[in-house]
Order: sequence, then structure tokens, then C-alpha cells
Amino acid sequence: GPETRRRRRRLAAGAGSRSFSNVESFLAITEAAIRAAQITNTFRKQASAALASVLASPEALSGSAQVSAASQVTTLIVSARSEGVDATSAAALLACIDRLLAANASLVQPAAALDRVNAQIRDGTFQLSVALLAGTVSGESGQSQAATAVNISVARSDSDAIANATLDAPGAGALAVPGGVFAGKSDDVLTDGVDTVLFTLDRNVHGDPSNQTAAGNGTGGAAGGGGGLNGLVSAVTSLSLRSATADSELTVTGLEEPITFQIALSGLAEAVQGASDDCADFNYCGGRGACTNRACSCAAPYYGPSCELRAGCYFWNETESLWSDAGCETLDPEDGDGADVLRCACTHLTDFAGIEVPTSAAEVEADVTSFTVNTFSAAEAGDALKAETPAELVAKIEGNPYIYAMVLGMTGGCALSLLVCGARDWAQDRAARRAREAEAREAERRKLPPPPRPA
Repeated sequence: GPETRRRRRRLAAGAGSRSFSNVESFLAITEAAIRAAQITNTFRKQASAALASVLASPEALSGSAQVSAASQVTTLIVSARSEGVDATSAAALLACIDRLLAANASLVQPAAALDRVNAQIRDGTFQLSVALLAGTVSGESGQSQAATAVNISVARSDSDAIANATLDAPGAGALAVPGGVFAGKSDDVLTDGVDTVLFTLDRNVHGDPSNQTAAGNGTGGAAGGGGGLNGLVSAVTSLSLRSATADSELTVTGLEEPITFQIALSGLAEAVQGASDDCADFNYCGGRGACTNRACSCAAPYYGPSCELRAGCYFWNETESLWSDAGCETLDPEDGDGADVLRCACTHLTDFAGIEVPTSAAEVEADVTSFTVNTFSAAEAGDALKAETPAELVAKIEGNPYIYAMVLGMTGGCALSLLVCGARDWAQDRAARRAREAEAREAERRKLPPPPRPA
């Protein structure tokens, strides 16, 4: 009506002027319009474009403006969850999320208000990802939406195309999914396909890991230097699988074979040039790098002035409200990886991140001096060769061919050595016995009297 048109004119007139008060006033207009309207596709497209215009300057977003904007953006996204969202609205809503992520979060007070804003940003991004797939058919090309601080990649596929496959996942590199990822899932929930939902947020929308300890959080994490975690050194990467039939997330946890993926690291502490040619002032690079031009050139995955830092794979535990590494393993880097590549293997899906973990002098010494010795006891060897039937023995050998090849090879070598040594000893004993017999005959011959002379 006329009032709505007047609001739009006021909004357009002030779009070029950015201040806390102006933005808050514009947001009050859009908030009133969203509350009063029946949200249709047309209204959503207009409202999302208006919000994107209001939020164009993140530095002008006060704490209250961020609270209001996050709520409005989430409302618009949720309204599109079931019927889907058009490309224009999706781009505008993604721009709103991007600008909220770039705003000064410290202005949002109290802490509970910031928690709500972060939760709305995270949930809004997830709901937008789901809305992008509304109405699609399994096997259609996936969709992607990208901005500076947020990226979304979604696709709907048959379950057979996901299990035991390697998927191209922007922000997570090659996502290797094991064959047993859908074990225990009913065929009914997989009939219409499975949605792969991936998004990254360049801001920690969860708790601060520096407020918890790796050694004391019950997660099995390990950190030196007092046991503390540092901050995030990556975007928050969210991975999930959803049932298109049931329109719900598939619980993926406790996998026998983990899902592997990569996380791109950023903001890593850089090398610093010191005063000593051998980097003595940097603890000789901790044995984890080479001193080049008085600075440490660290071997991946270590970094920092003294190569004292590395990143670990962690996930956000919703139940405990903390960062945990339970069920996740930080893999060794592969050839060609730099310190900015983090490889993870996890037995579940959720929100992941690379978190900086300082290492202690004791861990440096352990890295330098540790080695592993594989043993195979006599009892184990006896059990390995014990089988009720030839088929059982063949099965044991096929189960661990290298150990059996080593054991059988060593056994054969020992048997051959015994035969050779036994034959050599027998020959030496025989020669010695013949020599003694010859000496005895010679001695007897010398004792006999001379034969008588003929008469």
C-alpha cells in the first residue's frame, strides 16, 4: 500500500549514507514490513534485495543492527525452506549473511546476544542450502553460491553415487566417502536421493577454543605448552547428508571407515628473521625445519617462528558445547602439501575446523626420537602356523601375507642353515676320525719288532 511505498522511497533515499543510526532506522522499516507481510516469492525477492542494500557496509552495523538483521534474514530464508528459493533471492540472502560475517561481532552485547546471532547465521546458511535443493531431482547438477566469507555447495544424488565415492567438495577438497556410510539406513529414506550439503563460514560461529584445554576437555585431544588450544585457523566447514524423501538429516556417526577431507588453513603465524645464523634464538627450529637466512623454514604440518605450532582437526560438539577431536584424526601431510593444508579423517559428519595447537619441548623430543618396532612372539608364531584345515591356513596367510612370508622365509632359512651346518660338522667329524685312526695304525706299526733274518 501507500505506506509500504513510502518506506521503500525512504530506504532508497538513504541507501548511500551509512551510519549506525541510519542503518538501525532502515532495519526498523524492513523488520516492520517482514512482520506484517505474508511472505511470497515476490515479497521475499524485494525484501532480501532491500536488506542486502541496507547491510552493504558491514562497518556501519552496530550490535543491535546485527541482532535485527540476523533475525530478519533467517525469517526470509526459513520461509523459502519448503518451496525453494529463486537465484536472485538466494544471491541477495547470501550477500546478507556475508556482510553479517564481516561485521564487528564484538559490538553485539551481551554474550548471549552474540550467541544467538551466530546461531542464526549458521542455521540460516544451512536452511538456505536446503532451500536451494527444493524441487530438484536426484542426479541433477548441483548448485553453488559463493561470497567473500560464505560458500555453499549442494547436490542431490542417488545413494549409490555417494557411497564409496570421492566427491568434489569446494572448501573441503576431495571428500572421500566410505562404502558403509549408509549402513543401517532404511531404503525408504534413500528412495528419492541423498542431499550433500556443504558450506563454509569464515568466522567462528561456535565457542572459543582458547577457553578450553585439549588435555582436560575429555576429547582425547593432545596439546603441549600447558595443554591449551589456540584459536581457529580455518573457516568453519559444515558437512552433512540429508534424506530427500524424509526431508531430514541422516545421522552419520561411528563409521568403521572414516570420511576423509581437507581443510584450507589461513592466518598462520609466519616465519620471523632472527639474529642467529643457526636459528638458536628459535630453538634451532625445534628439529622440525631448516634454518634459512636466520629464519625457520618449517616442514609441514608445522609452522610458526620456532616451528612450534600445528593445526589439528576438530569438530563442534553440540551436546557438550565445545570443540572436540573425538572420532577425528589429523592425518600426516602428503607429498606437496604445505602447512596451509589440513587433512582430516572423521567417523561422523558435523561442523569442522582447523584449530591451532601449540606443541611442547617434550613433544618435539618425542617426534625426533620416537620409532616403532614390530614384534612377532614365538607364541604368536605358533598360533599363526596352527590350523585345523589347509583352508584355514590359507585364509590366515591371505589375511596377512607379509607377516607369513617373513615368518616362513625365516623358518626356511633357519632350516637350511641347520642342514648346511650339520653337513659341515659331519664331514669335519669324519675327517678327524679318519686322521685319528691313521695315527693309531702308524703308532702300532712302530711298536712291532723287526722281522727275523733268513737263515
